[in-house]
Amino acid sequence: ARKGGSMNVLRLRWGPRLCSFARQPCVPAPGCRSWSAQAVSSPGNTTVAAKTQGPRGSQGQARPLRAPKPEVARIKEAAHAKDWDGALEVFERSERSLLEYNAILHAADKCNRFAEAMELYEIMSQAGCPQNQATLAPLINLCGRHRKLEDAKHLIAAMRAKGIPPNAWLFECLIKAHSVARDLPGALGSWRELKAEGLQPTPDSCYEILRMLAGKGDLVSLEAFLEEEAQRIKLNIFHYQFLLRACVKATNVDRALRAMSEMRAAGVSPDLYSYTMLLTVLRKADQASQEQIESLLSHMKADGVRKDAFFSEVLLTSSLGLDPLGALQRVEGLPRPVLQRGARFLEEIEASGLEFTALTQRLAVRLREVLARPAEDWVKVVQPRDDGRGQASEAAYFWDRATGRTQWEPPGVPVNETVVAA
Repeated sequence: ARKGGSMNVLRLRWGPRLCSFARQPCVPAPGCRSWSAQAVSSPGNTTVAAKTQGPRGSQGQARPLRAPKPEVARIKEAAHAKDWDGALEVFERSERSLLEYNAILHAADKCNRFAEAMELYEIMSQAGCPQNQATLAPLINLCGRHRKLEDAKHLIAAMRAKGIPPNAWLFECLIKAHSVARDLPGALGSWRELKAEGLQPTPDSCYEILRMLAGKGDLVSLEAFLEEEAQRIKLNIFHYQFLLRACVKATNVDRALRAMSEMRAAGVSPDLYSYTMLLTVLRKADQASQEQIESLLSHMKADGVRKDAFFSEVLLTSSLGLDPLGALQRVEGLPRPVLQRGARFLEEIEASGLEFTALTQRLAVRLREVLARPAEDWVKVVQPRDDGRGQASEAAYFWDRATGRTQWEPPGVPVNETVVAA
């Protein structure tokens, strides 16, 4: 396709229907600001696209608002329904102006049609159709989704060569493309380039960088990034939520508690998500004691934050000291006092009238089954263990629920025989 055979490629890939418009000239949309100093006449279109110098005409009067073109609206409807064939069919019958091309590229993005989008962009460029930043946004999204970050950089370089500088929104798309490709250094490079251009970053650009840093648990880099942002804007609840997510990933309870204090000092009220993250990091660090949980619930009440079903699930698993992923399998190995504490929290959740999540429902059934058994039974517990080679192995031991006493395999008895006897 890049060596002059694009029409044959199009014919093989999509049939003659797309080839029917591939060599036709682009018709500018009425009032299109990217088109200048030419009068355009075509069947069904007698509008003259004149050069504009801003939002007002030469007489200084505001232009009347134009109704959206029906073809563009229908292409976008098909894109929303992820109907690529429907969007392409409407595009074939359209004027193929900037608006229609932008709409069909948007449809390609929604329908995840990378190859088709790149071919359409090439046809658009060869036809001499004007372009703007909205033209490249869906292409960059597709490049990120398909790990074609070099193609995204080439597209922006080509746009610069045409005299169209990237704006903050386009940089946001580029940062998100790096995020989808899990390329943190590339995302940070795009962020620095955005700042070097003198552009004001969009909030989503900042959040995307924070999301990637939080996902890696890189508290040092995240704190440095927030410190830099605090000089530019006032930090809001979302900035602190990403900080708490990083604390969960790094299992850093002290930093999470300090983040809650910093939040209040900055005049930002912690929300339910913030308390959920704090409770999660306490559970991960095995510090979700009865006192810690009671203190957290009292702070929630003082802040006017109400529990929901998901928080109740985290509260129940934290009171049991379990990870939600393996909670059902490990309930049987918990000491009876811990099980009874979980049962008390379960009663409180039921009394609050909240709906149970699926995990909470299964845990409630399991708790009642285990508590109905005699407390003297010894229980076999199997848990993952790092064997030093980066692989998980399993270790079997026994735990007396009544006392919480742990006993490894009895002396002189092989592990396999011990497990069988249990």
